[in-house]
Amino acid sequence: MLCGEYLIFIDSDDYVVKNMLEIIDNAVNDSKSPELIKFCYYEVNRNISPKKDGFNFTNMSGQDALIKFINNNTNYEMAYLYAYKKDFWIKNNFRYASGRFHEDFGLTPIILMQAADVSSIDVPLYYYVRRAGSITRVFSSERLKKSAYDTLYHLDNIQNFVHNSSIKEENKKTILSHMANSIINKASSLKGQDKKDYKKELKKRNVINLLLTDTLKRKAKKLILKVKNY
Repeated sequence: MLCGEYLIFIDSDDYVVKNMLEIIDNAVNDSKSPELIKFCYYEVNRNISPKKDGFNFTNMSGQDALIKFINNNTNYEMAYLYAYKKDFWIKNNFRYASGRFHEDFGLTPIILMQAADVSSIDVPLYYYVRRAGSITRVFSSERLKKSAYDTLYHLDNIQNFVHNSSIKEENKKTILSHMANSIINKASSLKGQDKKDYKKELKKRNVINLLLTDTLKRKAKKLILKVKNY
């Protein structure tokens, strides 16, 4: 049974700082009971490295928070980086896609876009332990192929949500360009026929057309991708 006011997700191999709940509670009391509270994390590999955002904000709209995260190259997608208001979660019936890789990539942007109030604290509260068997470390061709195609599945859902939302037009373009970049980058992990087939799927969806061309660097990147038959 869900007893508290907020939900947090902790992977079985990871751990959190001892006073995590106290810090989150203080953040709630200092703001207007936000629907999401984002915090930072430590990456545990050979060393423990804090991964901080470099900013704090209070009661920003989820749409504006997402744009802020994208523009600042912030790690924001992982489910464990937030405390979620329980009523908000239940009301929207959020569900992570079963049997898919990168399920937070597919859901976290949608959660943010539906949140009226998001607060962020630049404090690491979570210890993410890099595991030898994780999707980011196991490089079998089948696993990499599934990883790439699952991101396409998530993109389809996000596009559908964005196009049917009341999000500002300029924000729609920023969000979808960001997602498209992630999708296109997946091709670099594939080889041979798998890569050719994946690029065909990208062309079917016109993913390259989602990329912004508002700077010289972005224009050049899109041109190079076109030359490479994306």
